[in-house]
Amino acid sequence: VQDYKDSLKTKAEQLLLKGFPEKIVKLNEILETPNFRNRDLSEVHQDLKVPIPDPIVINHSEDGPKTKRIKLENSGDGAAGTEVMALPSGPIPCNKPLCDMIRLVKPYIIQLLEDSNL
Repeated sequence: VQDYKDSLKTKAEQLLLKGFPEKIVKLNEILETPNFRNRDLSEVHQDLKVPIPDPIVINHSEDGPKTKRIKLENSGDGAAGTEVMALPSGPIPCNKPLCDMIRLVKPYIIQLLEDSNL
């Protein structure tokens, strides 16, 4: 048990004294690259063109008679839940500039998380 404690202690000291500072320096170097430094954020912004539904009015101020709901027949297919609708503009493409930025940083973040769980 003492050997395990000693090895864990040396690994933790190694990470604190060498591992984490090296990763932080590397991340700072990445932040100085053209992908991140002085980048115009309008290049990263992408219009999704997702339609926004009309708001639901809770208090009706109309004086007309209330209409009855039409009872829909049960189709018997057994599918319950919310009906899924497709977007009218089709599928939304991924944000390429943002994906490129994430692809650069993600391995370092994952490694830092794994090291911090030591």
